[in-house]
Amino acid sequence: MYNANQPAEFIAKDVIKAIIAETITPDLKAAGYRKQAFTWRKQVEDVVKIVNVQLSRWNQSHESAFTINLGIYHELFHAERGMSPIGKSVNEPDCDVRERIGRLMGKVDYWWTVAHNKDNHKVKEGVRYNFVNHALPWIEGFGSLPEMYDWFIQNGDWFGAAVAALLLKRDNVEELTRKTLATANSHFASNVRRWANKHGLDV
Repeated sequence: MYNANQPAEFIAKDVIKAIIAETITPDLKAAGYRKQAFTWRKQVEDVVKIVNVQLSRWNQSHESAFTINLGIYHELFHAERGMSPIGKSVNEPDCDVRERIGRLMGKVDYWWTVAHNKDNHKVKEGVRYNFVNHALPWIEGFGSLPEMYDWFIQNGDWFGAAVAALLLKRDNVEELTRKTLATANSHFASNVRRWANKHGLDV
């Protein structure tokens, strides 16, 4: 509950905190995630699973919007792709696979808005329904290299697919690398060629 006598700029954020505490936190805690601010993490062998609540940068004192980001960080994949090592705490932007709840809901993107003149209970119901039916099943059922490979293919990330295929010892690494180079800008293409040369690929 928020106090109407609080400074206005804090009210909307407090409502979001209360909604998240009732709709997301219990299930994530039960599933073994650890909370830090608006981010929850769970490590399963070489994989770190991330759930993050992102507040809009355009929030105003009387109104705030938020969405839910999901991420998969795979240590071996991350190193093979040539990304910088991550310290002790992985954050959602560090992840190798990044998804947003709106896409899982069948939309391009989706943000919930809380406001002083709005029925925020409906927001709470919407968050709960979509988190339980879309976000939680996705993050809990995802994380293996074959699943990452399929996700990269479906999303047209050909270099991600090539890296996963290499680690999985599949025979289409060169094909996927060529598809990467076909659309890559000069800087990225240079990095991809170095990676390909390192592994003796004919591209």
